[in-house]
Amino acid sequence: DAEARIGDANLECLTYVDKETFKGHMEARFQVIFGARRGPANKTRRTVLPYFVSVTDKNRNVLYREAFKIAVDFRGNQTTVQFPGELIKLELPLSSEISSADYIIYTGFALDRAQLEYNQDNP
Repeated sequence: DAEARIGDANLECLTYVDKETFKGHMEARFQVIFGARRGPANKTRRTVLPYFVSVTDKNRNVLYREAFKIAVDFRGNQTTVQFPGELIKLELPLSSEISSADYIIYTGFALDRAQLEYNQDNP
């Protein structure tokens, strides 16, 4: 039906910390850049890509995970498109024990078992 890739991700972080208490938060603005290719079986010229954004601590414990879907339209004779996903805003707590470097942000496609096996068999 369609193939897709995550080409890049834009990340902007702003920190707000009280200089006396060292408490505050980091506002992370995250946007994924996608690429998609329409397969010959795709007759609707449309597909939906399920993906996720996850935040972990430095030990890779998941602190936040949210699933998203983005619709892709292949207009006219287009077989490939590149486009940005939605702007995702995250607010992460900071303190004297937790700095912005303690967070890791991941993104990826939310694949079902058949899609995962296909990807493993066709690197």
